[in-house]
Amino acid sequence: MAIKVSDSHESSNTINNCIIDINSLFTSNMLYINVDKTQFIQFLTKNNKLTDLSISYENKYIIKVQKVKFLGLTIDNYVMEFPYRRNNTQIKSSLFHN
Repeated sequence: MAIKVSDSHESSNTINNCIIDINSLFTSNMLYINVDKTQFIQFLTKNNKLTDLSISYENKYIIKVQKVKFLGLTIDNYVMEFPYRRNNTQIKSSLFHN
């Protein structure tokens, strides 16, 4: 889930509502969100600052992490942007490292 953060309170509410929707989908497919193992990461660029987000589900706070390991890749919260050209169009890409 990707949400652009402009107001931390509004963004927290939006994310919490999305988690409720995801849980409804999971429940209908006999799956369960393990809140104790759930984490979130807030990606930062040089143009935005860290926003204090409070994400919770079932009266438990979801932990914010600075980096996460996913399928052998370590992804941190800093997005490195660099422009490059493809078919004369400038595109920004994210660089992830292992």
